Amino acid sequence: MASKRRSRGEGSIGRRSDGLWMARITLPSGKRKTKYGKTQKEVRDWLSEMQTANRQGTWSDSQNVTVGAFLERYLADVVAHTLRPKTQESYNLLTRKHLIPELGNIRLLALRPSHLQTFYSAKLAEEYSKRTVQYLHSILHKALSQAVRWDMVPRNVADSVDAPRPSKTIPALLTEAQALSFLDGLKDDPLYPLWLTLFSTGMRKGEVLGLRWMDVDLDQAVIHVTQTAGTVHKKGTVISEPKTEQSKRSIILPSQLVVALKAHKESGSLGIAVLAATYGGSAQFGGR
Repeated sequence: MASKRRSRGEGSIGRRSDGLWMARITLPSGKRKTKYGKTQKEVRDWLSEMQTANRQGTWSDSQNVTVGAFLERYLADVVAHTLRPKTQESYNLLTRKHLIPELGNIRLLALRPSHLQTFYSAKLAEEYSKRTVQYLHSILHKALSQAVRWDMVPRNVADSVDAPRPSKTIPALLTEAQALSFLDGLKDDPLYPLWLTLFSTGMRKGEVLGLRWMDVDLDQAVIHVTQTAGTVHKKGTVISEPKTEQSKRSIILPSQLVVALKAHKESGSLGIAVLAATYGGSAQFGGR
């Protein structure tokens, strides 16, 4: 019986006489793509990605893919599923405001370090900060690293470009006396428990705004940091996990803060609406 002919986009895997594994797939354009690897899993994973891209219609011949088309795919297929909502928002904004308009028409395979260097210089000339340009470089570097993993380019050209380094600034900090004076002036303010929590624990604003009473053990005088609250454009307030595993932690509370939080919990005077109006987030401090 005649063997079934493989359809375009299905692909195949085999092992060569030299021991290398090989996967091959035919793109919609008719061009064949081949991947070599030391393990079967390596080439199988690559083939699975190519098959998915073929089915979804998101793959095109990398010879003609522009930087703009690639970045749009990167935002949709990687950024949208791997980064925190706030980081997704900044990646989308900066990519569509700066990277795609300036570099988008260049073919991905034709992108050179000189293109990036000229782009960074132009942004600095437009009086964007070194920190902004450094962030643009970081986004582009990560995107091009993904292009390398997808076998769309042989190397990451951003490796050959030095992004400007912002000068380090030492943040201005309140002295102990200034901090105590500040808190003393807020004792009658409904947000006093929030400020006292910030000053007493060193927690980030998003961590405090993400607190629930289930995270606060007043009997044991401890707060468990398990989530954060942040505002994302068009999505409103988003509750997410802390950025790193180290950020998930327990914090011992000073007695003054325990007293203030007990009074706050018993009075119920500070609720979601007050914090949301003040900080633009649907904080759950005072909620369940």
